[in-house]
Amino acid sequence: METQLLREKNLPPGDDVLKNPLYLSLVEGWQPEWKYYNDMKAWLCKVTDGRRTIFWFSVWDGFFRVSFYFLERHLEGLAALDTKHGRLEKEWGKMLPFTFDLHDQGPVTEIRKVAEFKKRAK
Repeated sequence: METQLLREKNLPPGDDVLKNPLYLSLVEGWQPEWKYYNDMKAWLCKVTDGRRTIFWFSVWDGFFRVSFYFLERHLEGLAALDTKHGRLEKEWGKMLPFTFDLHDQGPVTEIRKVAEFKKRAK
C-alpha cells in the first residue's frame, strides 16, 4: 500500500529529503517551492522555471513521486518522448497527470526530458 509522507503541517521537509541526491538531481536548474497544502494534507514541492509550474514532487514511503499535468493537446508530443517509466493517471479536471515513481536514479533522465517538453508546451 502506498503511503504519502510529510503529513505534519508543523514539520516541514528535513535534510533526509532536501539533501537526498535523487531529489537534488531532479530540482537542479529549477526553482523548488515547498508548501503545506491543506487540501492534500501534506507538504508538496512545486517545481517551477521561475514563471510557471513544471512538475510537482511528493514524498512517499519508500519512493518519491513526480507528477506533471498536461492538457489533451499535449498527449501526442508526450507520447513522442517514448518514456518507459512514466504513466498517465486518471483525468483531474481538464488536466491529465503524467506520473513517475522514483525508487532510484533510473527515471531521472526521462523526467528531465518531460520537464523540458513541459517548459516548451503551449
